[in-house]
Amino acid sequence: MTKQDIRNQMRARRAAVDTATRHTASKSIVAALLGRAKFRRAQEVACFLSMPQEIETDALIAACRAQNKQVCVPAWDASAKTYVLARLALGVKPVAGPHQVPEPASWSPVKPLTVDLAIVPGLAFDRHGGRLGYGKGYYDRILSLCSPSCCKIGVGYAWQVVDDDLPLTGRDVRMDLLVTDAGVLACGERFFTAKVARDAKVGTMEG
Repeated sequence: MTKQDIRNQMRARRAAVDTATRHTASKSIVAALLGRAKFRRAQEVACFLSMPQEIETDALIAACRAQNKQVCVPAWDASAKTYVLARLALGVKPVAGPHQVPEPASWSPVKPLTVDLAIVPGLAFDRHGGRLGYGKGYYDRILSLCSPSCCKIGVGYAWQVVDDDLPLTGRDVRMDLLVTDAGVLACGERFFTAKVARDAKVGTMEG
């Protein structure tokens, strides 16, 4: 299948997920993220303000606040005609940006090099960290500017992780970890279900 075929298939399946299922999956994903050593150590976290059909990030952002972490999210830079990372200041409410993507009503830019941990949405992922986004390359551009030490974590439903490698190009940035409602996948290693990860106390997956 082409990239667009996969996007269309995943969009349709994601649109069929009901609110209760999305909320339950989001809670599982956030809980798994909070248990990661990479999250605990991070001081600057790049996240996203979730759209209606995406994994919900409100609780994750609240946890960052509670742990005194800085949070930045994508925001549209009209002059550059692209998305950049923007500080999500406490008390600033999100608004729908030019592409209907939630962003801070007012913001200041954040340099990607300062980001320790990036939480990234997607339509599909593969087991080697491949990610298929929404087709414009905005996330790949931002992630390509991050430090090599920045841990990139893709989040989504377990069924969004496909067995076959996605048809990617050299511009597509791979994830280091995938966190789904079924568990955690260290890209390139075997998939750990929630039960296996718990029983093994995440073993070599801790990071």
